[in-house]
Amino acid sequence: MSDSITLQIDSEAEVRIERVRKHLPSGSDLTLIALKGHLLAEEALDDLIRFYCKNPEHLDDVEIRFQVKARLARALSGHVVWIGLWPLLDALNTVRNDLAHNLDSPKLKDRINRFLVLRRELAPLLNDPKIDPHNRDAVAERFRSDISLLLGQLTGAGMMVRTAEGQAQPIIPPDAAR
Repeated sequence: MSDSITLQIDSEAEVRIERVRKHLPSGSDLTLIALKGHLLAEEALDDLIRFYCKNPEHLDDVEIRFQVKARLARALSGHVVWIGLWPLLDALNTVRNDLAHNLDSPKLKDRINRFLVLRRELAPLLNDPKIDPHNRDAVAERFRSDISLLLGQLTGAGMMVRTAEGQAQPIIPPDAAR
């Protein structure tokens, strides 16, 4: 028996990746990038939480705030997730909340910049070049890229949990239910 786990992109991850490709916008509209990135992160959190539930259908009509979903997902799967994911999710949620409550928020640029700085602090090995915070196109591209990293981490966590939990499930012979 091997001590390693081989991860292959499963069908659920393929769906998540395709949704990111389809819905995370290009261009320099920071509001749209933030809102759609947040929605995609929330979907990924929902998937992660639902995987741990024996009867996830009981969550179908339950409204749970993003922050609670992030904390619940962390409590359930924190051991298989990059530790930097959680503060980045909180920072993205701060950006989204600012947009939800302030149409022309004077804090938006600062909140996005804080998200970008936080990602650089949490993942310095990516060694990405500094950008001019006044260059809207460069900021938008980095913001989209950093949200994509966050979404990739959530997707990878889901694959890891499905793989690890799937391997831990007892094998029940088809005739055992008789």
